[in-house]
Amino acid sequence: MGGAELTPAFSPEEINICWREAFNAADIPALLELYEPGAVLIPAPGAGPVSGLDAIEACLRWLAGTGGKITYQPRFWLQNGDLAMGRIDFRPVGPG
Repeated sequence: MGGAELTPAFSPEEINICWREAFNAADIPALLELYEPGAVLIPAPGAGPVSGLDAIEACLRWLAGTGGKITYQPRFWLQNGDLAMGRIDFRPVGPG
């Protein structure tokens, strides 16, 4: 695992908690552990999708570098076996 020790996620919904904790700690290695190699991230409303761990890491480093913290509101989860897709609205709450 990356830097901070995160609580393991046992459901898709718990991934949101782990993501928020890692992002608010600016722990990029821990954030990356939440993504599969072929994952896709839409980093902001209106932004195009970013795929692959290298591109996602660059995006996350930029976002974390702003110094802001986030909260989130889950919208939905679609789950089929061990795969899940969700829509989560993350909201900035200001720097530091």
